[in-house]
Amino acid sequence: MRLFFHYLKMDVVRTIETKRLYLCTLGVFGIGFVVMLELSEMYLDVLYVFHQIKYSMSSILVFFFTAVPCAAMLEEDMENKFYRQSVIRGKLKAYAWAKTTVIFLTPAVILCAGNLLFVIVVSRWLPWSSHAGISNIAGDGNWASQYLIGR
Repeated sequence: MRLFFHYLKMDVVRTIETKRLYLCTLGVFGIGFVVMLELSEMYLDVLYVFHQIKYSMSSILVFFFTAVPCAAMLEEDMENKFYRQSVIRGKLKAYAWAKTTVIFLTPAVILCAGNLLFVIVVSRWLPWSSHAGISNIAGDGNWASQYLIGR
């Protein structure tokens, strides 16, 4: 277990120190603006734009940006044969579990950071929800079901 945390710490530090992590986070942030510019509707709000990012074809680009740092990390290991030295000094099982953990956590961090940055920046110019949702809040009190149904 001690080797697992050693390998995990090594991979997390290597991931944080690369420029790819930050460039890919900015890429996810930029995709949000591209989607927002594609929408030509008059009443835009933060939740609608975020929904379009999540469910439109641009989500493929988001997945690409989240996969780049992991693929580059594995490519560097294979190219420079870092895995040989790590496995010789420790255990293959701990090394593989640490790599797998970092490969699953890094895209989640990139996606969350990029989307959070986008939502924070865009919420300064756009309202959080549309005027229909706000009028339902001030209405009869059952605004949540009306907003979901679209009345």
